[in-house]
Amino acid sequence: MSDRKSPAPAAPAERRRRRVGRRGSWGKRIAQLFCVLFALIGLLPVVLGILLRTDAARTRLAAETARVLDEELGVKASYEVRVELLPLRLSLENVVVPANDGGSPLLTARSVRVAPRLFALISGRLDAGDIEIESPRGRIVLQDGKLQNLDYRLPKPSGKSKPLDRAPFASIAISDAAVDLKIDSDTRVTTQGVDVDVYAEDRLAFEVAVRAGETRVERERERVLRHAPDASGDEPDRTQVEPAYDEDVVCQLDLRARYDEGAVLVRRLALLGAADDDERKGTAASCRIDELTKNPNRVAVRLSSVRVTPRPDELPLLDGHLFVRAPIEPVNRYAGTHLKGWVGLSGGVRFDGTGKLPSFSGRLKGGKIGMGG
Repeated sequence: MSDRKSPAPAAPAERRRRRVGRRGSWGKRIAQLFCVLFALIGLLPVVLGILLRTDAARTRLAAETARVLDEELGVKASYEVRVELLPLRLSLENVVVPANDGGSPLLTARSVRVAPRLFALISGRLDAGDIEIESPRGRIVLQDGKLQNLDYRLPKPSGKSKPLDRAPFASIAISDAAVDLKIDSDTRVTTQGVDVDVYAEDRLAFEVAVRAGETRVERERERVLRHAPDASGDEPDRTQVEPAYDEDVVCQLDLRARYDEGAVLVRRLALLGAADDDERKGTAASCRIDELTKNPNRVAVRLSSVRVTPRPDELPLLDGHLFVRAPIEPVNRYAGTHLKGWVGLSGGVRFDGTGKLPSFSGRLKGGKIGMGG
């Protein structure tokens, strides 16, 4: 008979502790596995961001997007692409869209940045988020209402697209813009220092703010000079056609407005400029404030709380306050008269649809009104 004794069976409490220990070790391993998995997922944007920052990736991305732009719209463009994943942002730098007339580019921009809303894109809804355009420069040539210095084609509508119920962006910010616009070979509009902010809300409602620096409107036209016959009567009455140049200037423009369901609310509009009363070339007024305030041909417009509500096949409803001060001389360009002076209007204007014309309540002023050669 052996003296060795078999080990005593483990107590129930000790067996439970062993089972709990084994289950705890498996749970710990699963938790560690998930930690490693989530760490790899977290590193993925960083790795992608590093890869997308390489010159090869950015060059390939720029080439592919330019190819799609050319194939879909027929527009050629060059730019540099930068992509950031945290937060998601696409940047186009040194954007150039060449013109087809051999002149300066149709459009250049220092940068165009788009920060789309990721969860909206995941859900299948187009939402470009916040769009920022820095220092755009545009040169536009229009003839008979059509763009002349760019070859492009618009995609054919599919006919199945649903009408938008919200804007495909959250905001658009344009800073330090400049535009050179030529219309029908006789009119040119140049502006600089333009800032535009657009904020989209539900139901296709928008808040808009526009600020602009000096804007020049130059127009060449023909003027007819009539020469009376001389005293002897040997020469009959004759006419002579000469070019005339109108060079009006807008020195300041500030607009705050809201668009909502077709109605427009002009919260504030302030415009200050001067009309050109000399038909010679190079006679535009100065925007220096000390000279502008003394200029008899200055133009001032202020609107506040002006609401315009369109109606189908009828004049729109109108309500708000306005102030206008303008010279009379520009009428002579089209009427062939020799009027002088200025007129001013200040008060409330209203059209509720009950009458044929809007009603006005306020003051009408004028000065140095007359007619002369």
